[in-house]
Amino acid sequence: MFKHKNISPLTAAAAVLVLLALLLPLVAWLGYRNNRANLERMLFSKGSAMIESVAHESENVLMADREIVDVITAGMEQACRMALYLSNDVAALSAVLDSLARIARTSRIDLYDSAGQLVGSNIRGEAPASLPPGLLEFELGEGVYSAYVTEKGQPEGNNLAGERYLAVSVAGGARTAVCYLEASRLTNIRRRLGLGLIFDDLSSVQGVRYAVLQDSAGIIAASYNVTSLTSLQSDSFFAGGWDAIRGRFVDFEGESVYELATPFSFEGESFGFLRLAVTTGEIFAIARSDRNRFVLGMVALMLLLGLAGLLYSHGRKQLSMEIEHLKVKGFSRSVLDSMAEAVVVLDQEGRVVLMNNACGLICNCAVPETAEGRSIADLRPELADLITGRRGQEIVVSERQLSLPGHSAPLPLRVTCSGLEVAGASYTTMILTDLSDRKQAEFLALRSQRYQTMAEMSAGVAHEIRNPLNAIGMNIQRLKLEFSPSESQQEEYGNFIDTIRGEIGRLNAIVEQFLRFSRFPHPQLSTGRLDLLLQQTADFLAPDFESAQIELELRIGAATEASFDPDQIRQVFINLLRNASQAAGPGGRVWISGELAEGRYQVKIKDNGPGIAENERERIFEPFYTTNVTGTGLGLAIVSRIVNEHGGEIEVQSEPGRGSVFLVSLPLATEKAG
Repeated sequence: MFKHKNISPLTAAAAVLVLLALLLPLVAWLGYRNNRANLERMLFSKGSAMIESVAHESENVLMADREIVDVITAGMEQACRMALYLSNDVAALSAVLDSLARIARTSRIDLYDSAGQLVGSNIRGEAPASLPPGLLEFELGEGVYSAYVTEKGQPEGNNLAGERYLAVSVAGGARTAVCYLEASRLTNIRRRLGLGLIFDDLSSVQGVRYAVLQDSAGIIAASYNVTSLTSLQSDSFFAGGWDAIRGRFVDFEGESVYELATPFSFEGESFGFLRLAVTTGEIFAIARSDRNRFVLGMVALMLLLGLAGLLYSHGRKQLSMEIEHLKVKGFSRSVLDSMAEAVVVLDQEGRVVLMNNACGLICNCAVPETAEGRSIADLRPELADLITGRRGQEIVVSERQLSLPGHSAPLPLRVTCSGLEVAGASYTTMILTDLSDRKQAEFLALRSQRYQTMAEMSAGVAHEIRNPLNAIGMNIQRLKLEFSPSESQQEEYGNFIDTIRGEIGRLNAIVEQFLRFSRFPHPQLSTGRLDLLLQQTADFLAPDFESAQIELELRIGAATEASFDPDQIRQVFINLLRNASQAAGPGGRVWISGELAEGRYQVKIKDNGPGIAENERERIFEPFYTTNVTGTGLGLAIVSRIVNEHGGEIEVQSEPGRGSVFLVSLPLATEKAG
């Protein structure tokens, strides 16, 4: 930034200490992060081996569980078949069913007749009066059915979560016997002989905090030290579909553990998730040691930074006055160069003392420093007279038009001159502010006001014309129907009437155009692509160009999505293309192009027609201005208004004899709401 001839040794030493102070904690932090990642990988590897072993053992247990259920179901089926042979004596039937239930070690046996009505039960108060139809849906064999049911005998699914009974039904002859076994008894058998035993054994393994098989309804099996866990629905960790082992750190009963989880299924049936947690005490002890080393590194950093600050403070006091001066001057120039306004400071003789980059462009100085010492009269004579008549601290404000290279029109500027006293010397500060945006805003506001006035006038005129036209049209229609000329005058009379009606229709079309201009709707924005709309419009008008013997050349680049009113933008493209077609004429050529540029989509429609004179170009977008004897002067005015309502810009480039180019620039992200 600033070039110094020599650097203080203390400053150099401070820089080295700062570098060391920054590297030390960075190395410590990276080591801490790397060690922690390695420790977590160790935990994951250890837990993954365990959870895969648990999954394998659980599959073996489930196979045995299936066999246990088959044996129990067979016993219940045998009890049902024996019940079918009992008599209908209600008193004796209940006692016999009770004995049969105790022998079969079941909860309840119900007997129903052919109509599905209860005949007898060992616990008649709990038995449904009618045979629940859901009991006969899942058939084990011929006339044998099973289901998991609630206490009302209604089926709830095909697992034990939430059900009260396992029911086995046997239909034989004119009766049906139903045998119930409490589901909790089957669950306890499974816990003693199956998954529960596996998870209880895991509790004694060193380093294992808990092991659980859990589904959406609750815990199916768990180690003895687990009383509750978060449900799967409330834990975002289990959201979404995944089939691999995943791990995370969680808090369990006030202790941080590393939990691994994996979906568990058997023969295509999902059983929820296997969750296994391992202790992290030893791992965190190692991590704390690394963290302590990092803290020591941070303390060393603070000490080194303090020492570096002291060295730097002493080093600054050894800097020369010349360096201080360069520093202040460089800062001032940086501030001035960051300003949008052009700033120049002049001495009493009108010579440049300081100039920023913006002023250098105005004064044709690519490097503003080269203008220092030169007279402002040599650089910009138009500005010299502003300082000759100023006195003391007087502030002079005026406006000037300056011609700049690369600008077709003079640049409007507001010039503010004020006095400045520094160390007994007098200076003049000149600030030049670009007024282009303000002038453009004033022009747009004036044009909008004129549009509004013309729109109101158009609406009034159109309404006043439409009523007489309608009356004339109805009378012409009546005249044609009720007046019968002689046979020799009939053809001439018909042509006369048709001509009048045609002119009335043309006037009505002009009135409609006036009304459309006066009631110009706000854009109804939707998302779409401008390149596709431009291509569709060109394809729609292609037959008209072909019939008029006009060559149409397309070069339409892709555009991203934007918000616009497709009907209004289509009207813009149609109007411009039809104007280009009329200008080119038979045998002419029209070019259409579209491309992305600076976040906008640029559409160019060019023709090789006769071109437009300069005085006509200045008024071409004004309402009611036209060079076409059959036109209304509203087409391009409507086009300009649509483009402006969409936050876009439109301009025309043309020279007589060299054709015309209409440029439409539309934002991809709408800058102006409709």
